[in-house]
Amino acid sequence: MFDRFLANVAQMIQQALRPYDDQHAAVLARIEELERRVRNQIQPARVIAIEDSGQRVQVQYGRNTSPYLRWFTPAAGAIKEYRCPSVDEQCALINYGGGDNSTQAWVLCGIWSDQYPAPTGQTHLHLTEYPDGSVVEHNGQTGDHTLKISGDLILDIQGRIIETATQHLASKR
Repeated sequence: MFDRFLANVAQMIQQALRPYDDQHAAVLARIEELERRVRNQIQPARVIAIEDSGQRVQVQYGRNTSPYLRWFTPAAGAIKEYRCPSVDEQCALINYGGGDNSTQAWVLCGIWSDQYPAPTGQTHLHLTEYPDGSVVEHNGQTGDHTLKISGDLILDIQGRIIETATQHLASKR
């Protein structure tokens, strides 16, 4: 008898909750959609192509390939800095739209990889190394600036050159 009572109560509860089934299913579907968008927001990727203009890159992330996308640069206002990413450079795809096709995304480059390792482990150096072996380096501990130039040095100066030094040393190779 008590079992019958429990079965009746369960049936009454199910009938009372039935109008909410569609709402519950809709909320679950929305949660799944939001979870998918969050998973897609930041993806590890690598550059696979550079647009002819040098303004956009195409990346591969997982088994997917993006359209040509804009990439981050340190400065893009009145002061500009340009450094086009390299093919096979590791990057992060930031999908601000959260969708599946990466049409609303940017590429954040500059992640070290086995193919492109860090040129130094000395944290006091600010260093730019170029494929031809040229290096521009600033040592934050000593204040020294070093230029290693594999080609010619061309200076196009519209004003004067003013040199002040405590010592001037020159040597030839």
